[in-house]
Amino acid sequence: ASAVALNVTGILPALDAFVTVFPCGDIPPTSSLNPAAGRVTPNLVIAQVSSRGTVCFFTNVDIDLVVDVVGYVATSAANRFTPGTPFRFTDTRDALRPEINAGQGGMRLAPSQTLVVQIAGVRGVPANARAISANITVADGTNKGFVTAFPCGDVPTASNVNYEVASPVANAAELPLSSNGSICIYSSSSAQVIIDINGWWN
Repeated sequence: ASAVALNVTGILPALDAFVTVFPCGDIPPTSSLNPAAGRVTPNLVIAQVSSRGTVCFFTNVDIDLVVDVVGYVATSAANRFTPGTPFRFTDTRDALRPEINAGQGGMRLAPSQTLVVQIAGVRGVPANARAISANITVADGTNKGFVTAFPCGDVPTASNVNYEVASPVANAAELPLSSNGSICIYSSSSAQVIIDINGWWN
């Protein structure tokens, strides 16, 4: 692998923080993630790996980090990415269009609900798509919680978006699809979920 896709979550720093993800060596003057004091903050990071296959993390304050590997870039890429103009694929807030609201009819996901969303072969995404590049937004949460997007099956021990009460928050995601071209969305608390797609892998 020449690079990895990571969902990096900064957890409850005492002070405003920044985290830099880099292929080791000299620390670049950039940030990959900016967690606010007392908040749980995720971000998708595409990071080059070093010649030894490592990635380094630098932070300016004491902080817990959770790093979920969501994919990698092979040195000889057989899979191709097709970028597109971002478009709204799913919005559970929409009460009128079932093709947009994924059957929720405007209702929030219930606590611990898993919503199945068919992606491949729907609304311009080709039937042979194996993964999507998306932005996931969570809104109108009734409690603090997290959303996990995954290719169905068992819910993984990872999150894509960590949200607060009634405070919209978004994160980018690279999401593999299930064998039938769908993704599953799990929400730990009651919240609305919006998915915007900006491209796909096939």
